[in-house]
Amino acid sequence: ALHHIPDVEQCLTPISAKMKKYGALLLMASVTTAFVPHTYTHTHRSVFRNNVALSEKKEATFGMGCFWEPSETMLKERGVLATTVGYCGGGPGAKDPTYSSVCYGRNWVEAVRVVYDEDDVSYEELLDHFFNLQKPAVGSRQYASMIFADENQESRARKWLDDAVSVERRREKDGLPASAVQIEPLSAFYRAESFHQNYWPKTRLRIAFGVFLLAGASGAFDSIFDPGMHHTVHTFFNGVFTAGSIALLAERFLSRDVRELTPGDLLASAEAGN
Repeated sequence: ALHHIPDVEQCLTPISAKMKKYGALLLMASVTTAFVPHTYTHTHRSVFRNNVALSEKKEATFGMGCFWEPSETMLKERGVLATTVGYCGGGPGAKDPTYSSVCYGRNWVEAVRVVYDEDDVSYEELLDHFFNLQKPAVGSRQYASMIFADENQESRARKWLDDAVSVERRREKDGLPASAVQIEPLSAFYRAESFHQNYWPKTRLRIAFGVFLLAGASGAFDSIFDPGMHHTVHTFFNGVFTAGSIALLAERFLSRDVRELTPGDLLASAEAGN
């Protein structure tokens, strides 16, 4: 008698379906870990461009308005090796800052601390970048346009500003006048909560994963699963999205890891590759 030989495609169909299901579940698991907020290792102290030896490099500190975007755009400039966001300018007797106290107070300025290589970019060129990239709010202490200059930078900063004001320099894109820039002596700088470090790169990823999860919850991937699994899959996506949203809110309101950076700390961290 002739034995029936099963059709190869017919045999592989259930295997293929199972592979699709397990692949989808693995993808969902990976998305779960990515969506839940965390602090990347390389952003624990600051954002680094590369692992250049920094023994001769320098630091500068600026008030640039809301610090999220300027800390990222400044890092793209030639010669800028590291940035971190924090609070500066509190003055004598000011209590250690938190994001809430900065938002509702009149002492602290949102600031960006920069490590730069003066062989590639001079301090005056760095001031040009500061002026062009800042996002200040006129009349706001929190979002002030500020150069925090140490004793070696003050005369150079004042000359740069005097020259800019004397020619009535304005930023091309919006007409911001150089006269809006202030100079203060460098005072204590506190690195902001980890929630604020590398903010936009993290946020872009989280938005993308959030959209993915919402799509899954609305049935966009139902064709991958058996109809009997649809409710379970929707529940999974909804649960991960809800858990991630709660974790994001917790990170925002419960984060308290503000700490003071003394001059040279950021440079030393960059040199160590942390």
